Amino acid sequence: LGDLLFIRKKAKPRDNYEVFVDYAEEVGYNTLGHNIDKNDFPKILSSYQQNEPDKFISIHKIREADNLNPWYYHPNAQSLRKNLDSHSDLIPLSDLVSVYNNRISRSVLRQTPDRILRYVEVRDFDPRTGEFSFTELSANNLPSRATYEMNGEEVILLPNARNSLESGRRIVKIGEELRGFILTNRFIPLRPRVNPDYLVMMLNTDFVKDQLIAACRGAGSPDFRENKLSDIMIPVPIKDDLTSIDTFMEEISDKIALQNSLRDKLSKVDSDINASIKSLYEIKLK
Repeated sequence: LGDLLFIRKKAKPRDNYEVFVDYAEEVGYNTLGHNIDKNDFPKILSSYQQNEPDKFISIHKIREADNLNPWYYHPNAQSLRKNLDSHSDLIPLSDLVSVYNNRISRSVLRQTPDRILRYVEVRDFDPRTGEFSFTELSANNLPSRATYEMNGEEVILLPNARNSLESGRRIVKIGEELRGFILTNRFIPLRPRVNPDYLVMMLNTDFVKDQLIAACRGAGSPDFRENKLSDIMIPVPIKDDLTSIDTFMEEISDKIALQNSLRDKLSKVDSDINASIKSLYEIKLK
């Protein structure tokens, strides 16, 4: 999600002119550096040469918005803003959470380099269920992205890489089960100030996920930054009464219980089916 800005210096700039803005989803190679057939640049060049009107934005509009970021003018971003403007009961995510900052001390770890620690990466979480595994590493072998020491409190794990958010990976809540574990900085751990189950439910909606993805910035590997939490708007039942969140959760508690029960049953059915399939090709040892 890198941006290129081409400027021609003028001794006397015009008061009004059009700025060409377009977007390349494919650029002739993938994230591994391998060449691919898809490349949007020829089409973009053609759009510029043919002066396609929907690709040009008035400098007056840019000045009025006070925003040079081209993604601000992307049709999806404009649609998202219009959707947000149509809702009144929205609260910034920063008002509902705080950032968990219990970070490991590298200097302390260096004093016990052979100490074995349990480390958790994004890939260790099942993207659908949120169940996790871990890797045991000595303190001196922890990767540089190993950042947080979990103390067992309830925390919501927000993946901060755009590709994780786009992949449909679930945002999950963790707690006592991760006490003492070391967590990657590929998550932003959030302390909930309101019902954590409500927040997890809202953060996993397309309405919020689209905002998170739109707020990602950076070239090469775009990510979501802590300073953007205030830009993410969360729907609440009654904006001026946060106790309405607990009332809402009580009203749907039976449905949530039924959902969890059905999910457990489905998980067991999946496990039984997989066991039956494996029995067809696994070698049975006598």
